[in-house]
Amino acid sequence: YPNQKVRFAGFNYLVSTHIGLIFLVAAVMVLYTQTHSWYLSDFGQWLSHHPGPTRNAVFLLLLTSFGLKSAFFPFHSWLPRAHAAAPANVSALMSGVIHKAGLFGLLHFTILQGQPDAWMGWLVLGFSATSAVMGALYTTAQRDLKRLLGYSSTENVGIAGMGFGIGMLGMAWQQPVLTALGFAGGMLHVLNHAFFKCLLFYTAGNVYRAKQGVDMERLGGLARTMPWTATSFLLGGIAISGLPPFNGFASEFLVYSGLFGDAPIGMWARLVFALVASLLAFVGALSVLSITRAFGVIFLGESRDSTLPAGQEPTLWMNLPVVLHTAGTVALGLAPWLGLALVQASLPLFLRDASASSIPLAVAQVHDTLVQVSHWSIAAALLMAIVYGARRWVGRSANPASGPTWGCGYAVPSARRQYTGSSFARDFTRHYAGLMGYVQ
Repeated sequence: YPNQKVRFAGFNYLVSTHIGLIFLVAAVMVLYTQTHSWYLSDFGQWLSHHPGPTRNAVFLLLLTSFGLKSAFFPFHSWLPRAHAAAPANVSALMSGVIHKAGLFGLLHFTILQGQPDAWMGWLVLGFSATSAVMGALYTTAQRDLKRLLGYSSTENVGIAGMGFGIGMLGMAWQQPVLTALGFAGGMLHVLNHAFFKCLLFYTAGNVYRAKQGVDMERLGGLARTMPWTATSFLLGGIAISGLPPFNGFASEFLVYSGLFGDAPIGMWARLVFALVASLLAFVGALSVLSITRAFGVIFLGESRDSTLPAGQEPTLWMNLPVVLHTAGTVALGLAPWLGLALVQASLPLFLRDASASSIPLAVAQVHDTLVQVSHWSIAAALLMAIVYGARRWVGRSANPASGPTWGCGYAVPSARRQYTGSSFARDFTRHYAGLMGYVQ
């Protein structure tokens, strides 16, 4: 069975990537017939000066190809299967770098074609919002931890794509601030996702090494034997949920800023933006549910399978990637302008049609927004530290008498009386089972 699962995952990945290649080759063939050249610069010259049905067809072909590469819904089926079958370090590389190549391709051709049509931005925004919602829904029903994280990648490329869609609409409407907020939010989320998703995959690898599996229905109580892994997973989970003070909050806040900005875009566009913002908030709530479920079932309580090994922390050298990605997740949350410094150089490429005076103002707007986010994140971190320290101090000073824990009449509670991963999310997933199609 495991070999069959691995073979199917590899075959699914092979087929999906080749289908994506077919669409990419088709787009390049159309461009070649129009330019009689293989140079991207010539492609860009033609795309920027020949709006119409042919350019529209090229855009749809490219969007399909890059959507398959980045595992947007409904082209996502290869990603969770590949993550479930691959080693943790390969999953981290795949999620943090490899499938982001599709997003890079989308950005590159957006720059080449210049000012897009408004419908292109709306299509990318709707396509990405659907991917984010469906990816988040699927995470709530998975019992395999790495498969859960795979669906979460579909969710997060959707969030980045929502930023790109907002930026494309800003280009179409010639709104430099909206363009800068959208593309900066999307690119910063790609960077942030590489940090917190790699962190989560490395901690999942620690769990697999310790327990020889990542089936949540068989795990439990690992926080006692693997405290550093549990803490790192919790920090990565907070970041992936878009909560302060970690880096996922900063990039998602830029996307929200684009949706709720004061650009003159019209009443109907404002209403659609409000709907998209509500969907993004729903995605954040689903992510909190999924991470709370995964952390609680895996690291809290008691082990649900006594036949598994007790588990222990890996060596310091094996935990080094976890330490580095945890530090990056915290640093980019408390000082998100550091992340902006890594992606800021590409922002003027999307603003080349704007007036020379408006470009620095748009970039400054993004920077000022992230400085405010930094202040809020630092305040949230200090508040969390104060509350934690106060609870530790009160607990020590109270010195309560120790005794047997009251178990509501049960003398010896067992793991069978705990929530499982399935029972934790059952009430929620049954309402959306028809939409998801399947829940495993």
